[in-house]
Amino acid sequence: MLLFLYINLKGGVMKKIVLTLISLLFLAPQFFPQEKDSLIQLYPGLGDTLDRFDRDYFGLFQWDKDFESARLFIRNDKQLISKVTYFENGFRKDTLFTQSLTSLAKVRSDIQLIDDENEKRINSAHEVIIFLKNGNHLKGTLDMFNKKYLYATTVPDLQPTNSSQLKIKVPASEVDSIILIGESKVLSSMGWGFLSGAVIGGLIGFASGDDESGFIKFSQEEKALGAGVAIGLVGVLIGLIAGIISSTDDETIKNDYQIDLLKFKEYAKYYFKYDESVEKYYILIE
Repeated sequence: MLLFLYINLKGGVMKKIVLTLISLLFLAPQFFPQEKDSLIQLYPGLGDTLDRFDRDYFGLFQWDKDFESARLFIRNDKQLISKVTYFENGFRKDTLFTQSLTSLAKVRSDIQLIDDENEKRINSAHEVIIFLKNGNHLKGTLDMFNKKYLYATTVPDLQPTNSSQLKIKVPASEVDSIILIGESKVLSSMGWGFLSGAVIGGLIGFASGDDESGFIKFSQEEKALGAGVAIGLVGVLIGLIAGIISSTDDETIKNDYQIDLLKFKEYAKYYFKYDESVEKYYILIE
C-alpha cells in the first residue's frame, strides 16, 4: 500500500515521507524485538496446563479468586510468565504474573518435597470399603488415586479362587461412597507401654543392687524382675489410654455430586504420572 502511494504521489517531500515510513516498517523488528515465550511443564506428570485439582494438591497459586487453570512460559530465557485463567463475578478472565526464573526452581523444589512424601504412601495403603452406584461394594486397601480413578487391592474373600489378590481401578464417577476404616492403636500402644515400663523398671532394679540386710532380702535380679513387671503394668495402662486417644474412627466420604478426591491425600498415593507398567496390573471396574 505504501509502495503504491509512493508511485502515485507527486512531489519530493511526499516521496521522502513515504520512503521513511517504508524504512521504518522493515526496521521496526530491530528496534522493537518481539518477546519469545516458550511453554513449559511445571513438573513431570502435570502437563503444560495446571488445573484446579493439582493447584490445590500442591498448594500453588493460592489467592482469593476462583482459579480455573494456569499455563507457564519462559520469556526470552529470562523470566517466568504465568498465565492464569479465573472466574470473577461469573466471567472468565485472564491475568499474567511475571517472576524471575529463580522462582521456578523454588516451586519445583517444593513440589519435589511433596512428591517425595507422596511416593511413600504407596507402602501404607489404607483399608477401605468402596460402595458403587450399582449397589455393589468392594472391600480392600486403597493404593492410589488420581483425578478420575481409585486404585485398590481387594481382600482375599472377594477374589477369584485362582488369584491371591485382585487389583482394581474404579472410576470415581461410579462411586457412591467410601468408608475409610479407622485405625486402632490400642494394642500397639499397650505393648510399647509395657516394654518401656519393663525396661525402666529393670534398670531401676539393677541399679539398686542386692539387699544386704533386712528380714526379706532380694537379689539384684529379683528386684529388676519385680520392678520391671510392676512398672511395665503401669506402662500398659498408660499405653491403653494413649491408644484410645490416638485411634481413629471410621470416616465416610459421600459422593453427593463430585467426590472430593483430595480427601485421600493423607491416605494414599496421588498417581499423577501415567505409567503403563503400573496400569497393566489394575483391572478396570465399570
